Amino acid sequence: MTLEGRILNREDAEILQIQEGSPALTVTRTTCLADGRPFEYMKWVGRADMVSFSTEFGASGSFYPGLLDIWGSEGCDGSKESPVSSPAR
Repeated sequence: MTLEGRILNREDAEILQIQEGSPALTVTRTTCLADGRPFEYMKWVGRADMVSFSTEFGASGSFYPGLLDIWGSEGCDGSKESPVSSPAR
């Protein structure tokens, strides 16, 4: 999982009902099958003034049999690229 602070562009600011140039938090995550194939790609953007983040660390492994979560900015194959291309804005 990757957390990234950023400044909102016009389109995202309109969707979030806040001024362009406001701070935001972007969270991206890739979840893979146990054999390394991408299963899910998630990208979330939230207003920095209305978001908090907390986490708990525990034993490694997935909550779902057959799935392996990849925590970091790498793809399922260890590359630095996402297995799913996000739409251009």
